[in-house]
Amino acid sequence: MRFYAAIAGDFSYILILHPSNKVLHPFIRACTLLDSANQATSNCIKDGAFIDVGQGDSTVIRTGPHNAIVIDTGNDDGAAARCLSQLKITQIDLLVLSHYHSDHVGGIKSVIAGRQVKAAIGPGGCGGEAAQVYGILAQAGVALAAAKPGTQGVIGNVKWQTLGHSPADAEKHSCPRNNQKTESESELNDLSTVFIAEIGTGFDAITLIALGDLETNGQTELLGDLIRAKATVMRDAAPALWASQLDGLGRGFDIVKVAHHGSAKQSPALARRLQPAAAVFSAGANNTYGHPTQKALELYQTVGATNIRTDQCGTAIFTKQDETLNLTCLRN
Repeated sequence: MRFYAAIAGDFSYILILHPSNKVLHPFIRACTLLDSANQATSNCIKDGAFIDVGQGDSTVIRTGPHNAIVIDTGNDDGAAARCLSQLKITQIDLLVLSHYHSDHVGGIKSVIAGRQVKAAIGPGGCGGEAAQVYGILAQAGVALAAAKPGTQGVIGNVKWQTLGHSPADAEKHSCPRNNQKTESESELNDLSTVFIAEIGTGFDAITLIALGDLETNGQTELLGDLIRAKATVMRDAAPALWASQLDGLGRGFDIVKVAHHGSAKQSPALARRLQPAAAVFSAGANNTYGHPTQKALELYQTVGATNIRTDQCGTAIFTKQDETLNLTCLRN
């Protein structure tokens, strides 16, 4: 499984994942991805996109003509909200908050403004910006449920499940404004909710796993969870939507949203287990953290992935048709 890339006009076209490894027409599909204002239009965004929010994270998975699952909301600069408006998303069927750091939840107010939010899940607890998030959601009348490991559901043509480890106070959804934060930054990162989705059905289904900001300990624990789940009878804790991606036959996930913007804290064993065809790094151009690091980029290349960087590509749109996974990188 390999990528083939070509540049055309205002965007790059990246073609991957045909079972025969045959290059299939590496050119832009006949539809308008950019309107006259150089903004993403909704007619070709069939499956979803990794939104360019600078040094932050936000992913949208379409569940209907005007519906979507939104994973994280980026910073408070409104980039995620603007993209949702361009995609004509008026209802968020599921809002997933991986953890409560501002680069993942800072844009929550603008994202939910003017949109109906049917459900929201997050790790719970009072770490990071949790108090502010809970206040915004409560004011908007949105209930937040704890994203416990194994929580799963089906929305439209999307099957989803959460993994990860919840904080000790996961059931606490009300925190003092001046809450004493007991967890370190790394501990909060390692409590990120991991979101797995299967988008679509049959040969054109896309399997995606978003790792939040997991660092070394969190990735090691996730790997253990995946191995244990694979070793058991595939029941509630291991639905079919991702079991086949871990069978050792080289299929892997279609897309991995790499942990912590591609920091140096990456687990080679986890990368090998996930075997992604595409590794997406959400990072801001010229950020002061050095994300994505060369170590992370090289790691995912060694397991057969092609790296997609939002700091270089802008918003990365993904879709799958005729057994071919396509990613189109919109440039600002």
